[in-house]
Amino acid sequence: MIQRSTSGRTAARVPNPFAAACALLVLCSSHVAAIAQDRLAPVVVVGTREAEPEGRSTADLVVIDADTIRRSTADSVEDLLRREAGLQLVRSGAPGHSTGYFIRGASTNSTVVLVDGVRIGSASLGQAELEGLALSQIDRIEVLRGPGSSLYGADGVGGVVQIFTRRGEGPPRVTAGGAISGYRSRQGDLSVSGTTGAFDYAGSIGRESSRGVSAIRPGDFYGNHNPDDDGYSRTAGSARLGWTPAAGHRIGASVSESRLRARYDSAEYAPPDFAPDATPDFVNRLSQRIVSADYRGTLAPWWTTSVQAANHRNDSTSGGNVTSRFVTRRDQATWQQALRVGSEQQVVVAYEYLRERVGGDVYIDGPSRRNQALLAGYSGRIGSSSLQADLRRDDNSAYGGVTTGRLGYAFDVTSQLKLRALAGRTFRAP
Repeated sequence: MIQRSTSGRTAARVPNPFAAACALLVLCSSHVAAIAQDRLAPVVVVGTREAEPEGRSTADLVVIDADTIRRSTADSVEDLLRREAGLQLVRSGAPGHSTGYFIRGASTNSTVVLVDGVRIGSASLGQAELEGLALSQIDRIEVLRGPGSSLYGADGVGGVVQIFTRRGEGPPRVTAGGAISGYRSRQGDLSVSGTTGAFDYAGSIGRESSRGVSAIRPGDFYGNHNPDDDGYSRTAGSARLGWTPAAGHRIGASVSESRLRARYDSAEYAPPDFAPDATPDFVNRLSQRIVSADYRGTLAPWWTTSVQAANHRNDSTSGGNVTSRFVTRRDQATWQQALRVGSEQQVVVAYEYLRERVGGDVYIDGPSRRNQALLAGYSGRIGSSSLQADLRRDDNSAYGGVTTGRLGYAFDVTSQLKLRALAGRTFRAP
């Protein structure tokens, strides 16, 4: 660097050691900050079925992480979701009562809901019952807004909700919480997590209840009003264990269960006059259980394989003097391969098997159906552009074969502005 002297001559400037040190410090700090930002960039799974930086996705995604859940004043999963743009929820009463959810206007039965990769819900109702899930079990939630059948199969018309439960990491940790409010509302939960050698573990148990109020106001046009209080109670527990025999390889097992008892107002129409009778104590009892085992291993720096086997059971009984019971059993197996092509290119191929069986009081024969699917997907980034393409083929024993696909493109105009275009073909199973 040179400067002009007062005498008009050109003289060499002597470097300032303090300024040089500050410049070096700023340069190093910027480099470290860039590395930290890259490492801490939010990672999402629901958009491609494999982890990728959120900013690289061409899909419209919502991520509700653990910190957001912890800071939130939401009293339920549905209350947490309804705060996000593009998600509307309708509940028939207080927490614990039947909930309808709509992603971009698509109906409740046009949304896939997964818990740790396992499809949940009632096959007879054609939807997942979010009111049966407890916030105490959840680590984070990812939502794909838009077509999702090319990755997750039937019913991914409006989108996909992927719920992740807690997993042990770091030193042993115990947390507990509790709350008391009006209408004799109570909530409490206890969780423990951590790692010991090659093992990681996480477990939680929680219970919440409320006396509630009458779900239907007096003078109901259909004669369903009952002045009793329509409260609820929900108990949930989960356990997750993992073993890492070698770096990059983990074998895991998990079990979670929730039980819900919620009162509601309705009417029965008994002979001989078939007039509406709202006096019975109408109760909805719902239990959900998920058992799964999985393996995930890095076979090479560019190759990761995942295998999962799971069973889901949904048991719902509703009514007053006369009740109806619906039971759904699902057996699911998934084999998935993720191949890295360079630092920002990824190919995912997978095979998925699903068997659904329905039982209870209504379905005498206990019908069942089987679905096998093959899928392949590509996602990558080239400069400021992100690309994604998915193709899936489902073959179902009940309704035959269906092929779905999706193409997406996104361009980063600035670090805060992205243009996105996406088109896909979806379907809903009967």
